[in-house]
Amino acid sequence: MPFGQFGQPMPPAAFGAVAPTQPAGGVGSRMSVATFGNGVGSAPASAIQKPYANYTPPAPISPYLNLFRNTGNPGINNYYTLVRPMLEQQAFNQQVQAGLQAAELNTRLQQLQLQQLQQQQNQMLNRPSGASFMNFQQYYPGLKR
Repeated sequence: MPFGQFGQPMPPAAFGAVAPTQPAGGVGSRMSVATFGNGVGSAPASAIQKPYANYTPPAPISPYLNLFRNTGNPGINNYYTLVRPMLEQQAFNQQVQAGLQAAELNTRLQQLQLQQLQQQQNQMLNRPSGASFMNFQQYYPGLKR
């Protein structure tokens, strides 16, 4: 058995490792490659979304640091020229972000409602929602199963 780091035994087929296997006859050996992630129930990577993936932390630098900045003009107040515009920009950015999130949520809800309406329409018109074998109802409307 091969040993890995710190003298711990390594598993025989770990993530693409090649492991010898014995055939049923017991004589000779062949090599097989272990594969992972192809099992039933595994979701594609694009379908999995991490929680808080869209989170953007606030700016690590406070706009109030510019309050005591030396601009070279003694008559100009730094609060109204540097600090307040940054605070207003941050507030505006938060409003736009909230508006975009609300629009995305509204779009998702409308898509779900549209799908539900299409399913209801298919049921009302007695159309199959998917493929079905030996279904001749569209050709013979009087034929019922």
